[in-house]
Amino acid sequence: MGTWLYQSQAQDLGYATDSTSLLFKTIQTYQDSLLKTKEQFKNWKYQGNDTLSNPYYYRLFFQNGLSDNLFKESIGSLEGDVASSSKTGNKYNYINQLITSTYTNNPNNLKNYLSTNVKRNEVKEDIINTPIEEVQKPKKSDKTLIPIQTDEYDSDHNLVVKRPNFWTFKGNASLQFMQAYFSDNWYKGGDNNNTLLATCNVHANYDNKQGFIWTNHLEMKIGFQNSKGDDLHNFKTHADLIRLTNKFGLQATKRWYYTATLQSWTQFYKGYRANDPTVYSDFMSPFESLLTLGMDYKLTEKKFNITVSLSPLASKFKYCDRRALVNNYGLKDKHSIFEFGSNITTTFQWNIWKDVQWTGRIYYFTDYDKAQVEWENTFNLRINKYLTTKLFLYPRFDDSVNRQEGDSYFQFHETLTLGIDISF
Repeated sequence: MGTWLYQSQAQDLGYATDSTSLLFKTIQTYQDSLLKTKEQFKNWKYQGNDTLSNPYYYRLFFQNGLSDNLFKESIGSLEGDVASSSKTGNKYNYINQLITSTYTNNPNNLKNYLSTNVKRNEVKEDIINTPIEEVQKPKKSDKTLIPIQTDEYDSDHNLVVKRPNFWTFKGNASLQFMQAYFSDNWYKGGDNNNTLLATCNVHANYDNKQGFIWTNHLEMKIGFQNSKGDDLHNFKTHADLIRLTNKFGLQATKRWYYTATLQSWTQFYKGYRANDPTVYSDFMSPFESLLTLGMDYKLTEKKFNITVSLSPLASKFKYCDRRALVNNYGLKDKHSIFEFGSNITTTFQWNIWKDVQWTGRIYYFTDYDKAQVEWENTFNLRINKYLTTKLFLYPRFDDSVNRQEGDSYFQFHETLTLGIDISF
């Protein structure tokens, strides 16, 4: 469409010749842009089913404000000349129709005229001139747009569809040290010793947010110490544990779950006593595994959370690989034994203060003849991001084991260490 047509239409509307020069100049700019668009997008065709889904058309919804901004100067100069014209009311309709038609049919190469506080002849390239791939492609710096997992990728529009990830993983590892030195003439006596303790906890939990959970917790702990007063061993263990807990749960109410739980534990290394060559425990000597059916109660608060497992049905499997140790663990001259009874297991975590945390585990099993009770307590006192002091208190009662005359079924173990602690 030639410029003469726009001129003719403007004159028909009653625009003054002197006042329309800027208008015609602006229209000429539009005309040139549209011709350029025609050449660039001769073979381009939008394939979307809904025109409104194309981000190029967003300016269509702002066309009234933009048309006022674009033609404000020319229209303002015309108002005095055309005030008495019967066609004054049509000038805004004509401009809006022109802009709407232009935006709808050829939106891709339009210029954005800046607000009145910027020079009228200064224009900038807007998002309209940006290729669609750059408009829709997520920025690498925007982490919220980068999914953990994907199951669909739309190459036409660079769209990434996220797949729900119901797994959470976390862990903690620590390396603790303790050293004690006594001079030969120390008035209270004592043995020089060095202690090393390494621990690692790994959690892999599944929760589909619809009432089904699957939790997995692996605990590993091993500690060595050497003592000047022990002539038989260069070092011996003072802490040794491998424990895996697997649990399936189905939500019954807000805080109650039907659960099936499997707890299994043994140790890494041989266990000795000072100046005694006898092996008192070893890997798979003993090994214990407890399968339970029951219900869990879960309570989670800001600084405290607790899980109580009540299992009226419990089956315990106990195995001892070393033949010489079977009677020490109540196996009655057998390598393995099954026991049936009930179990209660409670785990909790309490953030007492900002840098003081108390975690614990209470375990109770009975076959209605004998009972085993354990209460593990770990107090974690954080000094800084990586340095902590840990106090471990472990009272235990087990009347299923053989005991020496004068010994008690009650046992107690304690360690205090300082070292590196890292969470991941």
